[in-house]
This record gives sequence, C-alpha cells and structure tokens, in this order.
Amino acid sequence: MRPTRRDRRGRVELGDVIVAVDGQEVKSAADLVLALERHEAGQRVKVTVLRDGRRHEVEAVLGGAS
Repeated sequence: MRPTRRDRRGRVELGDVIVAVDGQEVKSAADLVLALERHEAGQRVKVTVLRDGRRHEVEAVLGGAS
C-alpha cells in the first residue's frame, strides 16, 4: 500500500485510502478497527483501497501489536 508522503518540493502526496477489508466496507477509523479485530496476526486479508481515484485490491498480512 502507498503511504501519504511529501514529494521533493514538500507537497503532500496522498496515499491509499482503505475502503474495505475482506469485502467489509470501511467508512471510518472505527470501521477499520472492527474489520481488523475479526482477524488475527499473521492472517492474510484482501484490502480494497482508493488510489488515484480508482479502486485496487491488495493482499496484506496482518502484523501483531508491538
């Protein structure tokens, strides 16, 4: 997934926006937490993101709390 970052001129480049996890719609940070709580560290999930105005599906492996 692409993070939000600054380019060489210091302008903000928006990263991916998570809109679903394993098909479950994500509209807020609370929705994201609820979707992720249904899984355990090490599991693979399909994450749907908005990138440059288009939807993309990526696979992610969940990490544990450190």
